Amino acid sequence: MPIENYLHFTPHFMSTILDHASEPSDLKLFGCKSCDKSFKTKSGLSGHEKYVHDAKQRIFKCDKCPKTYIRKSRLDGHLITVHSNIRPFGCELCDKRFKTKDILSAHKKYIHDGIKPKKKYSFKCKLCPKAYYSRQALDYHEYSHNRIKKYICHICGSRQSCASVLKAHIKRVHQSDPEPKTKVQCHVCGSEYLNKVSLSRHIRCIHGDGKPKCHICGKVVSNKQVLKDHINYHTGEKPFPCDYCSKRFASKYVLKLHVRTHTGECPYKCTICPKAFKQRTALTSHIKSKHIINK
Repeated sequence: MPIENYLHFTPHFMSTILDHASEPSDLKLFGCKSCDKSFKTKSGLSGHEKYVHDAKQRIFKCDKCPKTYIRKSRLDGHLITVHSNIRPFGCELCDKRFKTKDILSAHKKYIHDGIKPKKKYSFKCKLCPKAYYSRQALDYHEYSHNRIKKYICHICGSRQSCASVLKAHIKRVHQSDPEPKTKVQCHVCGSEYLNKVSLSRHIRCIHGDGKPKCHICGKVVSNKQVLKDHINYHTGEKPFPCDYCSKRFASKYVLKLHVRTHTGECPYKCTICPKAFKQRTALTSHIKSKHIINK
């Protein structure tokens, strides 16, 4: 219709029309041919079709059911929430644990509404000296200790969590690599690798390079005492009591750190300022954050 046909409209009417035209539309004009989903933009539809319906993109397959995923993180989440009793999402305000972030969020909203945790690095790992400000962060870290990666790449020696992840690793990393003419062989089991670096990694991770190895999780440790303490964490045994309180610990090292909270001993002193710390890692962090200038 020619524009002169609109000249008789009042300014108020035209203003209303223009305002309406500028409002964001809720219409979803781009429909998916494979399901009943629809999208506001063509790019939104393209992304949906690629990640939901394109089987070629879903290279991470579950070993326990027909589910497939485009990302390894999605497969990991599926294995935890559907095929295991692991509850990696811990509430930092209580001892409750949950399988998904959504359930954790609902718990915090209805049980701890309005309460904010203090950001202290008080959640300590039982298997190493690391500490975290939330139980959820600690749970993620401890899960990395407990997860045994038994699927080994024959090309580079890296370890993967399941067969489909190993297959995806080979496809992503080594598909374009030509097969080497000569390989180096492990003197213990006969496995072959592309180079000495991969072979060394294999010997260190699989055979322990002469060091003690945990029969429960496969972790290689520095000596027999450390192995004994490490196994205590698996069994739940706490043979080392504190002389100052009723607490007991699985290792002498953790007990030693705990006793310093009673005695106030800070053996690790900064050579630049008067600060002193109970742990070497705390001193290292202090020096990096306070005294090292990044150029």
